[in-house]
Amino acid sequence: GFQAEHTLGRRIVERRKRVSILGSDYDLRARVRVINGYSAHADREELLEYVRRIGDFPRKAFVVHGDETESEELASGLRDMGFPDVLVPFPMQEMEVG
Repeated sequence: GFQAEHTLGRRIVERRKRVSILGSDYDLRARVRVINGYSAHADREELLEYVRRIGDFPRKAFVVHGDETESEELASGLRDMGFPDVLVPFPMQEMEVG
């Protein structure tokens, strides 16, 4: 199924000829089959519904999981729900909270 950008899983699904595992490069010799119909986590609408049920919005929210485009879409949905401050930090960005 879905594999996030810049991960070993994504490189395998893309059937790269060589993959790096813990700093060592290997030839990809596996037969790769991708099943896109299954997901082990909630999608955008399910996450927004979960937050709606909580009802008490924090002052600041960070979306830190998923590809940038999908993270921005979730952040937009949270803003539309009334979250005052939703951020999608870039990798290794340091944020002040509190």
